Amino acid sequence: MKFLTLQDIKAQARIDPEYTDEDTRLTNYGNAAERKIFSDTGYSYEELLERGDDNNFPEDLVLAGLMLTATWYRYRENIENLSMSHVDYSYNWLISDYVKHTF
Repeated sequence: MKFLTLQDIKAQARIDPEYTDEDTRLTNYGNAAERKIFSDTGYSYEELLERGDDNNFPEDLVLAGLMLTATWYRYRENIENLSMSHVDYSYNWLISDYVKHTF
């Protein structure tokens, strides 16, 4: 992972930091969330890093990645009646200032 940490993912998902049985799965979800953010924004890690404060990765994008990772971990199976609209809205709002617009 480039900007998410396992420690932050565990905190977001309310997982005891000492519990290590799911570390590989959480790391996989974290990597997938980062790839989604790069894909959805149209920017690379290096380009987004330049847009952060004091050369830190933008906090909004870190939060978006943590939200995705924790949601994917919590809801691992496809659930028909689960509404993802709140996650989608929050995610889209958090990344909106960083999306590359091509006209």
